[in-house]
Amino acid sequence: MPQPQNRSKFFLPAILLFLLVGIYFSYILTEMHAAGAGASQTEKNWLAQSMCGGQDSSFSCAKVNSSSLATLLGIPMALWGFSFFAFAILLTINVMLSRDKLQEKLASLLFWVLVIGSLFDLVLLIYSVAFVHSLCPLCMVTYIALWGSLAIFYFHEKKQPTWANLKNIQNTLNRLLVKPDGNITRVASFSRVFGSLFISALLGFGILTTLKSDKVTAKDQKTENIITKILMDYQAQERHTLKLPDLHPWYGEKNAPIEIIEFSDFMCPFCAKVAPVLKQIVNNSNGKMRLKFANFPLDNSCNKGMSRQLHPGACLLAKAVSCAAHQKLFWQMHDAIFNHEIHQIDIQGVLKIASQVPGLQIEQLKSCINSPGAETHLQKEMKEADRMRLEGTPSIFINGKHYKAMPHPVLFQKIMEIELDKK
Repeated sequence: MPQPQNRSKFFLPAILLFLLVGIYFSYILTEMHAAGAGASQTEKNWLAQSMCGGQDSSFSCAKVNSSSLATLLGIPMALWGFSFFAFAILLTINVMLSRDKLQEKLASLLFWVLVIGSLFDLVLLIYSVAFVHSLCPLCMVTYIALWGSLAIFYFHEKKQPTWANLKNIQNTLNRLLVKPDGNITRVASFSRVFGSLFISALLGFGILTTLKSDKVTAKDQKTENIITKILMDYQAQERHTLKLPDLHPWYGEKNAPIEIIEFSDFMCPFCAKVAPVLKQIVNNSNGKMRLKFANFPLDNSCNKGMSRQLHPGACLLAKAVSCAAHQKLFWQMHDAIFNHEIHQIDIQGVLKIASQVPGLQIEQLKSCINSPGAETHLQKEMKEADRMRLEGTPSIFINGKHYKAMPHPVLFQKIMEIELDKK
């Protein structure tokens, strides 16, 4: 059995250096994963900023980080890598500190740890190219660090007399954990290996917990900044007096001090999402808010401001809901339409939806839709939308001020407080 001095004194430190590079870049990748798509962390770390391309680049950290390759068993792949490098580093240190047979045993295990890790990285690389169609430069550094450490180990150890023992994985496991040699106890081998495993797992768990906490704090701060910006933008808006026909009834308390007016399109997907949110906000306002719906269909059959067709049939739906208002069933028809995902519709489709509204007289509704009065009412709504220079839906006004964000209960609560302070 060769003595430790047969090994070059630079051999293990060189492996250790490569592994330290790998664990550092694994930590950067773990940070990026914790941040989400990785943009904010990329801006904070100069290495990531200089190495990672854009989302559509062939060398995109963000694209790989947002793919199915980013996690394994619900844990970030980068954190698996970090824990692996931590274990390999601790094992390398144990090899450096050991002597004689124990050193040979641990060196043999280190070799196979590096082999298995390198093969796994090769699989990740192939998957990234074949399925994600992008390479993560930071990931590549970790691959190269691991492959480099394996190469150093291989080219140095294959010259040693014990190489045949090192490269036999079954012999390695038997001699390391099952069959003690001479005065090298099973406990010594077992404690060093599993002590390293425990510490590396503990490090990984600690980093995951810390990054999750940091992410929550950063998310809370980001949310607070967004809310502040939206409120400042709202307060800077000019207050208008909107002139709309009285046909559509208010939703909420008749004398509520805060008026919400929504210009909407029944074929707009965002409008369908906003509709129940606005009604819920009014319901939770303790009688302080009321809601009025105004039609603004993005359909050039009635909206002459549209240069191209976006929502064919939206004008029919707009007339239908106004005609339902004549039968005191405006909000029932409003909800029935938004409960359907509509891409294109004709009069028969409109009447089919109307038939689902209890109490609605279909023939009366059909006659109203085809009447000049329905068109006149719709044009008055769109004239007001044009006067406000609206370009899309939903467009929301709160006490005459244009609210230019998606409605959210927290934001509307703060706006309600602002508006009530001015009363």
